[in-house]
Amino acid sequence: GISTEAAVPYWLWYNQAALRQTGQHAAVKYRPTTQIMCSDGKLVQVTMPQLPLNGWVQLVKWMEEVGVAGELSDEKWRDDFYRADRLRNGDEIHEGIIRLLSKVTSEEAFHRGQALGMAWAVIRAAEENMDLDHFKQRDYWQPIEQPEIGKTILYPRALHTNDLLGTRPKRRAPHLGEHTATILKQDLGIEDAVIEAMTK
Repeated sequence: GISTEAAVPYWLWYNQAALRQTGQHAAVKYRPTTQIMCSDGKLVQVTMPQLPLNGWVQLVKWMEEVGVAGELSDEKWRDDFYRADRLRNGDEIHEGIIRLLSKVTSEEAFHRGQALGMAWAVIRAAEENMDLDHFKQRDYWQPIEQPEIGKTILYPRALHTNDLLGTRPKRRAPHLGEHTATILKQDLGIEDAVIEAMTK
């Protein structure tokens, strides 16, 4: 994302504008995409702020298994400083990961990447999350009655699973304007005549 936290210092100190980047932090220059297509046509968000040696060795081993390591098998890539510099300022690692992911499914990329300590995730449509074990095991989807349509619809609960927090949805989402009069009158203390004038 882009915020004053990063944008203002770059502008004031370097006279450079921070540029919004999809799936990663803003920066003063555009960086390669972190959303990479896999062999099954799905995208994986590949987040790698750093590549520690152990993770790097395992990643290259995986690339070698698939036959796409190329120059990344060279010993020079085991040097932490060289690798960190090329990760930030070069294309070799990024291009290697593109080659790798083009040969594997998004699920394999997700699970093996996570196993290597990398924050990789499949980019899914919201409805694709409904059947994932990850969400089912956490009782994430909560059935909520929708009396107007005679159905029960699954709503997401809050991120935390502690019931004492009271973060489960209790009722359907409000309709547009459903609580406007109550909020204006009871919460904000606006008189009926003013509310009526506002709604004309």
